Amino acid sequence: MKRKFYITIVFIAALLAAGCSHGSSGSPSKPAQNPPSPTKPAQNPPANQPPAQNPPVSPTPVNVDISSDELEGIIATLDPEKEYIISITDTELDLDSILETLATAENCQINLDLSACTNLTTIEENAFNNCTTLTGITIPEGVTTISANAFSGCTNLTSVTIPSSVTSIGDDAFRGCSGLTSVTIPDSVTSIGSDAFNSCNRLE
Repeated sequence: MKRKFYITIVFIAALLAAGCSHGSSGSPSKPAQNPPSPTKPAQNPPANQPPAQNPPVSPTPVNVDISSDELEGIIATLDPEKEYIISITDTELDLDSILETLATAENCQINLDLSACTNLTTIEENAFNNCTTLTGITIPEGVTTISANAFSGCTNLTSVTIPSSVTSIGDDAFRGCSGLTSVTIPDSVTSIGSDAFNSCNRLE
């Protein structure tokens, strides 16, 4: 009896051992996976943010070479969206007629080149006063005097070429030229009047 009981216990123990061994021989357990990181919600752009704007592009100047007699005819054809470099080719210049014509050229942008007008010796008082059409001026060699208020109130004037023949710049000559950013005054200038560049706020 004792032998049979012993054999039975050994047999049961063997079965239990086989069962445990069989259970552990199954498919290897998968390694634990980290949970996915939470997805950040898409962010809407700030409300009322103005759209990006491209900087303004300066117009490409259009060169026009004409006599002073032709200026009146050409003014009527100018496109206000463009800038024109108008070179007056007359040596015998009628500046008064040019100024009268420029006064009619509203909303135009004119860079006036008078370098060929060698007979001109003086830019008279109030010559271009409040001429908002004027964006630039090339004063011819031979001019000695830029008189008082010659260019005062030319708010769109951005460039001025003063020749080495100029010796005098009068009172308020460029007063209120708020668009003027730089002026080169030649060594020949010996007299600059009071407030000649007053209110030229962008002048360096």
